[in-house]
Amino acid sequence: MASDQTLKLISATPSPFARMNRIAMTLKGIPFELQNEIPWESNTQTPKYNPLEKLPVLLFPDNRPPVYDSAHIQEYIIQKYADREPKLLTGDIDLDLQARQMQVLSEGLMDAFVLGFFESRREESKRSVERPAMFDLKEAVV
Repeated sequence: MASDQTLKLISATPSPFARMNRIAMTLKGIPFELQNEIPWESNTQTPKYNPLEKLPVLLFPDNRPPVYDSAHIQEYIIQKYADREPKLLTGDIDLDLQARQMQVLSEGLMDAFVLGFFESRREESKRSVERPAMFDLKEAVV
């Protein structure tokens, strides 16, 4: 695939997970089309591309298999477009490991927030009684 062909990123507008992918693609000047989906609606296309029915999903114009999960999409962007500025990682293994650790922590916190948000929208009688300990974190060690 030529690197200048337009990719398609399927995302939910408020999704913090796809935001890093959109930012990376924009910074690197990668042409992409953003398709907004609401994965829990009946007309969603999400299951067609991701068996986990989660967003974001990156689609290719040559119809090869999609890439899903924001971390995997980000890794694809970093490797495929390594020659394009700006560099998203330093190339120093220790610094890059630290950056990826922050990414893992951030995604874990976003997962917890999203799950907490949906849990709070359930009828009170159906909500989980126990609150996960991670919601009591005062600060994160990075």
